[in-house]
Amino acid sequence: MGQGVEGCTSKWYQTAMNIGASGSVMANRYNYYDLDSTYRNAFGLPLMRMTFDYKDNEHKMAATPPI
Repeated sequence: MGQGVEGCTSKWYQTAMNIGASGSVMANRYNYYDLDSTYRNAFGLPLMRMTFDYKDNEHKMAATPPI
C-alpha cells in the first residue's frame, strides 16, 4: 500500500458512522412551524423555527423490527 493509504487507515481506523431512517410521522398539533421572535436573518426578517417531538406512535415504530 502507498503511504497515503496507510496514513488514512491509521487516522480513520475504528471510526464508524450510523445511518438511521424513520417512517412517516403522523401530523399532530404539537409539531409546527412558526417565526422565531429572537433570531433574524441578514435582512432583519425572523427565521423560521420548527417545533417537533416524537410521540408514542413514532417510538413504537422505531422499536418494531422491519419485516
